[in-house]
Amino acid sequence: MKNKYLLCLPFFVGLLPLNAHAYLDPGTTGIILQALIGGFVAAMAFLSVMRHRITDFLKGLFGKKSDSQSEEK
Repeated sequence: MKNKYLLCLPFFVGLLPLNAHAYLDPGTTGIILQALIGGFVAAMAFLSVMRHRITDFLKGLFGKKSDSQSEEK
C-alpha cells in the first residue's frame, strides 16, 4: 500500500508550480512578525510559570521541615 503512494509522489510533485508569483505586502509581513513575536513571548511566559511551579513543588518535597516538627525531636 505504501509503494503505491511512493510511486505517485513524483507525479504530484511534478504538478506543483515552480514559482508561486505571490506578493506579500508590508501589512502581511507585519502581521506574521507580530504572530511570531507573540508566540515566542507566550512560550517564554509559559516556561517561566512552569519552572516556578516545579521548583516550588521540589522545595516542598525536599525542603526544610517546619519548626514544630524539628522542635519535637
